[in-house]
Amino acid sequence: MGKYIILLLIVILSAATSSAGEASNSPSSSTSGTADDERSDQMFAGSTAFPARYTDNEPFASAIARAERTSDWKGHVTGLIVPHHLLAAEYIARGFRSVDQNKIDNVVILFPDHFKKTYLPFATTKREFETVFGTVQTNADFAGRLLAEADIVQDSDLFAQDHGIGAILPFVKYYLPKAKVVPVAVAIRSKRVDWDHLVAAIEPLLTPGTLIVQSTDFSHYLPLAAAVKRDQETLNVLAAGDPDAAAALLQPANTDSRGALYIQMKLQADIFHATPWVIANDNSQIYSDVPQSRTTSHMLAVYQPDSSDSVGQDSKDSDVYCFAGDTFFGRYIETALANPAAEQRLLRETKGFLGHCPLIVNLEGVVLHRMPHHLRPPLLGMKDNLTIRWLHSLGVVAVGLANNHVHDFGMDAFRKMTGRLRRSGLIVLHPGKATKVGRLSVVALTDLDNFSRMSSGVICSKELKALARRRFERYVAFIHWGVERQSTPTARQLRLTTKLAEAGVGLIVGAHSHTRSLTLVLSGEAHHVLTAYSLGNLVFDQTSRFASGAILETRVFKQGTMFSRLVPIPNYFDLMRQTVSKR
Repeated sequence: MGKYIILLLIVILSAATSSAGEASNSPSSSTSGTADDERSDQMFAGSTAFPARYTDNEPFASAIARAERTSDWKGHVTGLIVPHHLLAAEYIARGFRSVDQNKIDNVVILFPDHFKKTYLPFATTKREFETVFGTVQTNADFAGRLLAEADIVQDSDLFAQDHGIGAILPFVKYYLPKAKVVPVAVAIRSKRVDWDHLVAAIEPLLTPGTLIVQSTDFSHYLPLAAAVKRDQETLNVLAAGDPDAAAALLQPANTDSRGALYIQMKLQADIFHATPWVIANDNSQIYSDVPQSRTTSHMLAVYQPDSSDSVGQDSKDSDVYCFAGDTFFGRYIETALANPAAEQRLLRETKGFLGHCPLIVNLEGVVLHRMPHHLRPPLLGMKDNLTIRWLHSLGVVAVGLANNHVHDFGMDAFRKMTGRLRRSGLIVLHPGKATKVGRLSVVALTDLDNFSRMSSGVICSKELKALARRRFERYVAFIHWGVERQSTPTARQLRLTTKLAEAGVGLIVGAHSHTRSLTLVLSGEAHHVLTAYSLGNLVFDQTSRFASGAILETRVFKQGTMFSRLVPIPNYFDLMRQTVSKR
C-alpha cells in the first residue's frame, strides 16, 4: 500500500513541477500566479465545477474599487481586450464596467494556452467555474457545438489552472452576474488556417447579446524601450483593423496570442462591424523602480459598433489630440455664418462631436485684416476676426500653414497672418518646421504650392534629410498632398510615405483632397508607420456631392505609444445650408 502512495505522490509532484516549469517561461504567469499554480489538471477530473483559480478576493475587490473612480466611455460594447496580468487588474475591471449587463447574456473568452495543455489548436469545456464572487455558468450548448469541431477543438481540464481564464472570471461574475461564459483556449502553436476555421464555427453562434473578451497580454521578454516599440506596432495594427497584419505579428514579442487577436478582429469586423478604441497601454516596468530586462505590456480596449458618436473623451491614461482637414471661413462659409441659426447649428454640431479635444487643423487660405473687394478664383481669403473667433470656438490649438493657398496674397500677407494667429494664442505650424503641440512633435509639409515653379512634387530630399536628423519622439507629419476628389494614394504619395517612414515619422496625417480616407493604412518595416492619407474637410464651402471629412483622434499614452482612430464627420456646410433654407 505504501509504495502506491509514494507512486501517487511522485506523479502529482511530477505534474506540478512540469506546470511550474512551463509557467516560468511567461513573465505574466510568473508575476500574476499564486500557490494555486502548483495544482495538477488530474486533481479536477470529473468535478462538476472547476474550483476558484484565486481564493483571495482582495486583488479583484481593490481593482473594482479603483475602477469605480474612473469615467471612461459610453455606448454598446461588443468586445474587450483586457490583460490577465493581475498587476493591471484595474484595466480588467474598467473594461467590464463599461459593458451594459442588461444587453449581455454570453461571454466568449479567448486566451492563450499558457501551459501548452491542449494537443489541438483550441480547447473548451462545458463545466462551470467557481470564483471568489460565486459560480459562473458555462453555455454548455455553445461549448458543445464548438466541441463538435472535433478536428480543431478538444474538451480539456486546462481551465483549472490557467490564469488567462482565471483572472477574468471573477470580473465576469461581478459585472455580468447572469451571463454564461464560453471559454476558448488558443494553442500557442495554432496557425491562421485554424483561426479561420474557428471563426467560421463561432460566427453562426453569435447573438447581439454576445460579448467577446480577448484575454491577452502584449509584448513579452523585453526591456521597456523594446517593449514600447513592439507595442506601437501592435497599436498600429489595431488602428488599421488589419487581420493580415495581426497574423504577421511576432509571438510573444508583440503579443502572447496572435490567434486570439486575429479571431477577435475578424469576429468584430464580420459580425458586429465594430472598431477598437484603445483606452490604455502600459508596461509592468512602471510597477518597479528597478530596471527589468523581461517585462509584460498591457492594453485595455473596447470594441463598439457606434464608436463614431464623439471624439476626444478624457482618460487618465492618455493625452488626446484631434486632427482635422481643410478649414476655411471665407466665401460662402462667411455668408452662411451671417445667419444666426446656421451659426448656432455649426457650433452645436461641432462641439457636440469634438467635445474638448485639442484640435489641429489645416487652415486653407490666408487670414486678412482687410479683404479685397473682388477675389478672383482660386484665391482664398478670410476675415481675421471671424476666422480667429471660430478657431477658438471649435477648440483649435494649432493651425497648419503648409498648403498650396498660404501665399495667395504674397509673403507680406503670409507674415502678417502668422503674427495675428500667434498673438491670438494659437500654435502656428510653419512649413517644414517641427513644432511641439502638447506631447506631440508635428511637422507641417506641403507637396503642393500654387506659386512655386513646381506646383506639385514640392517636397525635396533636403527637407526629408532634415527630418531624419531630428528624430523626434511621437513624430507626426501633417502633410498637404494628393489629388482633389481622390482619397486613395497616388504613386507619389506612396513614395513619400516610404521616405517619411525612413525619416523617423510614426504618424502621417494628410489633407488637400477634400475627400476623406475610409481607413488607416500600415506601412514601413514592421508596421511602424500609420497613415491617414486624407482627412477631407472640417469646415469648407463644398457640398457633400464633392466633399467629405473625418477626424483623426490620437491618444498618447504615458509610455509614449500612440493609438489613432479615424472617425467620419458630417458635411457641416450642408448642415448650415439646410438650416438657412428651412427658415
